[in-house]
Amino acid sequence: SLTNAESVNDSEYLWYRETLASMALALEKPNLAVQQLSEFTLSTLPVSALITWADAHYATGKYDTITTVLGQEVSDISRLDDALLLRWVKAQKALNLVDTKEMRLLSKRMQIRAWREDTSHAAQVASYYLDVDYQPQLAIKFARLNWEYAQTKHDEHLLKRAENALSAKDAEAAQATHVSEAS
Repeated sequence: SLTNAESVNDSEYLWYRETLASMALALEKPNLAVQQLSEFTLSTLPVSALITWADAHYATGKYDTITTVLGQEVSDISRLDDALLLRWVKAQKALNLVDTKEMRLLSKRMQIRAWREDTSHAAQVASYYLDVDYQPQLAIKFARLNWEYAQTKHDEHLLKRAENALSAKDAEAAQATHVSEAS
């Protein structure tokens, strides 16, 4: 059995590697982030490290890895953290999967968060309405709400993506109106 000191050292080491992985992702080096977490079995990682793991694999286009590994590791999706479920569903969507049980569960959870105007998970809701269920008006609402509370580089990027999605949708609507008036 591990002594208390060894246990603390293991948890500190995991924290250190997770921090390095997060920093690598922030520096747009997802392969390095994957490498930082590669020696750990997923079942031993905290949710925050699993999210970093999923984000790194998503950034490298390894959507299959995310869906396969989570499919094997997660026994009860109803207990899965929303942030991790969102990454799983984004990977499924990138693989052109439709109407999976994970997508249906996430849809229900995001509808509740949107209805409650949940500020503590506004970034997840904005991301959901940009990347899964494309609704730019809801995405911008939650990206702005998120920006009020969190102003990291990631949050700024999310807000810009939502603004771009909304302007693209507005331009599309204006074009459609122009075309219908011309005919």
